Amino acid sequence: MKNFFRGKQSHDMSAGDLHILLQFLSKESKTKPSFFYDIQLDEDSLDTTFRTNKKYFPLAAFLGFSHHRQGCIFGAALLHDQTSETFEWLLHVFLKCMGRKRPVSLFTDQDAAMRKAISIVLPDCFHGLCSWHICENATRRLGSLVMKEFFTHFNFLIRDVGNKDDFHFNWKLMIDECFNGVPNSWLQFIYLFRHQWSSVWVKSYFTAGWKSTQVSESFNSFLRDYVSVSYSLPQVFHNFNLMLDHMREKLNKSVYESIQYLPLIRFNHSAIVKQTSQVYTPPIFNLFQDQYSLILEYFVHIDEASGGSMNKICLVFKNDPCDPSVKLVERVVEIDLAGLEWTYSYRKFANWGVLYCHILKAVDIGAWTLPQNDCSSSSTFALRYQAYCASLIQISSLICVDDDIYCYFMKEVNDVLKRVEERVNLTSHAADLISIGSMSTVNNDLEVESHM
Repeated sequence: MKNFFRGKQSHDMSAGDLHILLQFLSKESKTKPSFFYDIQLDEDSLDTTFRTNKKYFPLAAFLGFSHHRQGCIFGAALLHDQTSETFEWLLHVFLKCMGRKRPVSLFTDQDAAMRKAISIVLPDCFHGLCSWHICENATRRLGSLVMKEFFTHFNFLIRDVGNKDDFHFNWKLMIDECFNGVPNSWLQFIYLFRHQWSSVWVKSYFTAGWKSTQVSESFNSFLRDYVSVSYSLPQVFHNFNLMLDHMREKLNKSVYESIQYLPLIRFNHSAIVKQTSQVYTPPIFNLFQDQYSLILEYFVHIDEASGGSMNKICLVFKNDPCDPSVKLVERVVEIDLAGLEWTYSYRKFANWGVLYCHILKAVDIGAWTLPQNDCSSSSTFALRYQAYCASLIQISSLICVDDDIYCYFMKEVNDVLKRVEERVNLTSHAADLISIGSMSTVNNDLEVESHM
């Protein structure tokens, strides 16, 4: 989530502009079924809210990645102010728009009001701090104390440190070498929020590799091609829609090309690479191949003492070129052969969603393969849901043109819904009976054995 256009000046919004804006929003909601909007009223009215606000309205945007790793917009809002109460309202509206589906992770700058609102509305969501913004603040707050060695240490703490002990060791090392063992007030402040920016803690949450709101900065630059601070609010909304259309066209082009053209496979001998080429989109597949290309740099030692016949503990490491007996960058990969699941000390897979080179090396050496299909219950549900939504959109465009057809369809939908609920309840009841029957059989067998 990111704020744009802070501190700009603009003209007050006229009653005519307000009327045009409300007409625009109403028209969009009627012509686009997926369009959603909400308005926050003050104690007087919406008109008063805009008339008394002499500052340019900050634009808050919810940004993310698509499955083609392109920037996408989940929602945006013009805010009256930047208080925690306004951000709370914004987050509640965002959840309402998303069908109450909560984000897994959210990255912002170091805005205190935003941090407070997220802790109240999304207490279970991981709230990360933008690493790019932190480094920019470091340059500004530390001034002449900033040096190349500091950023070498600090970037390591952000991206590559392995565990809490390593973090504390390297933090102290940075303070000793760069600040003579005396951290200033900003360093003490940022240390308090280390769980929101260091890889030690961030890697435990799924972020799709997002660590920085620098994507937001790129979006801000992109947005200025469509919106100017001199525009009226109706113009802002109109041009914002043009920008969204441009982004959708770009995504649709990527989807079309991924269907029409086969991805470039760099490792034709690998069954894993061939399989993932059929699952991942081209940009994600390229990330996967980049990781696969690194496995030649690593060695694997299978810890037979710690593992078992269906459980393998693999130590994946690099050798020091100057001393082959010294292991560098050691990662632990635990493989459950029965369930084909991996536990990975670096947690890059859990954080990125892409298999990392350490897991791929362990799989490659052990000749263990990935599952041969992707028919898990979650993926099957997703495919069914996707097919159903596509059919429903097509039907909706037909039935909404006529009142009689609409009323007839809705009556049939309600009848079908009742029958489906009855079917679900019967299936659940039957499963319970089978479970009870199985328990009775087990109990009878135990009784027979006891009599014998």
